[in-house]
Amino acid sequence: HSLHYFMPQTYFATHPDYFCLINGMRRKNVGKFQVCFSNMDGADAMAREVVAAAKKSKLRFSSIGVCIQDNWNLCECENCRKPIMLPDGKILTQKDDHFNSTRFYLYLNRIGEAMKRECPDKRICTFAYFFTVQPPAMKLMDNIDVVFCPAVKNDKYSILAPENKLWLERLARWKAATRNLIWREYYGCGSNFPRPLAETAAIDMRTLKDRFAFNSYISEILPDLDRKTRDYRENWDMSAMEFWVLSKLYWNPDADVEILRNEYLDKTYGPAAPMMKQFFGIIRKAWYKDPASSTLSDNHYKNAIYYIVEKNQEDACRNALVGAFAAADRENVRINIRRTIDRFEDWMKNKHLYTSATLKIPSVKNAAEAKTPEHPLWRKAALIDSFQVMNRPKDRAKADTKIKVMYDNGWLHCLFECSKRKGEPLYSKANGPDFCPFGDHVELFFAPSASGAYYHFAADFSSNRYDAKGYDNTWNCNW
Repeated sequence: HSLHYFMPQTYFATHPDYFCLINGMRRKNVGKFQVCFSNMDGADAMAREVVAAAKKSKLRFSSIGVCIQDNWNLCECENCRKPIMLPDGKILTQKDDHFNSTRFYLYLNRIGEAMKRECPDKRICTFAYFFTVQPPAMKLMDNIDVVFCPAVKNDKYSILAPENKLWLERLARWKAATRNLIWREYYGCGSNFPRPLAETAAIDMRTLKDRFAFNSYISEILPDLDRKTRDYRENWDMSAMEFWVLSKLYWNPDADVEILRNEYLDKTYGPAAPMMKQFFGIIRKAWYKDPASSTLSDNHYKNAIYYIVEKNQEDACRNALVGAFAAADRENVRINIRRTIDRFEDWMKNKHLYTSATLKIPSVKNAAEAKTPEHPLWRKAALIDSFQVMNRPKDRAKADTKIKVMYDNGWLHCLFECSKRKGEPLYSKANGPDFCPFGDHVELFFAPSASGAYYHFAADFSSNRYDAKGYDNTWNCNW
């Protein structure tokens, strides 16, 4: 995510129009926002910065990354919302699912043109990610490499499975659009719980190699160190084996995953290997048996509750770890196992903070008549309050939210009472068709069966609405 390197804030004083317009204000912090992608003068300015960086660098490199920031904060200026006239005369509007990506890639092509003139031996590398994950409606410069980022695919299933149909379709469209495509994975994310990704990853790697002729795929793996902002060592305490196996698969996708795991266990734990294999095996069996989705944003505490506690495997996991520690014959092995035990016991110690509450929803006759917050029928509804910040259960939300829920004749009725923070006006923005509203909004998730499928609904105070089945935003229903 590099736009902020090539659009320094020094431009803001004289050219605020190069920067995002959000809620009526230009935003100079490109790290938290994007830039104005409709401003071609801004694209030329960024091109000069990119070319200067390429020429000034003393490193040996073949490409330079010009990638969107890690957010959905797109410019709301009039020009960014205008229909796009394509080189072939076609017109795109905000209703087209590749409107935002086309806007960005037109901007990037301008930078690609400058690089081709000034640095013909260098290439540009960019992310197909978030709003740029859709192929654009125009041809890309041939000196642009696209890193396809399936950031929220379901990691339990291969890209050939129905659960990841959307990602396979997007991949096929990108392969038709450009030969310069790289596959990017996120195996390091969510790894503070030992998600057993290797079996599915091996299928995907073989598919990319054999069916799509990929010769380049990469992954995000976290460093084994303690940084000021985050201690990554806990990820290695739980997922070092998976990192090692995945790295071996990158060299040879046809390797046998089970053989690789056994090799790692034997070399790392010696006589303690059988018990450590039992510990990881319990988790792997529960993870693959359960159809619930798993993505890079999985929370390790919630995973521990779902795959260990609720599956009645807490004692079995603890006994395997204690047995492994007792069987260890070297101090470094005992240190490794002790760190795994400490992480496991931390999950169990904090499980009460992440356990979901249960609530009985009352059936209320004529509930559909309660069309205003003041209607007396809402007094009969169940109340949900005391919201915490997501994944920080000890932190109370700064603005109070209350939800009242009741049902009648097969319909669920919800009333949201949302308080704004003092001194901060409410803000809403439609993100375009089939995208979750941006700004102040509410979201509901329903998982009605054991199939693993869930449904996502969102709405804001400006009547922007969104629905999806999992991450499939093409799914719609009447609500």
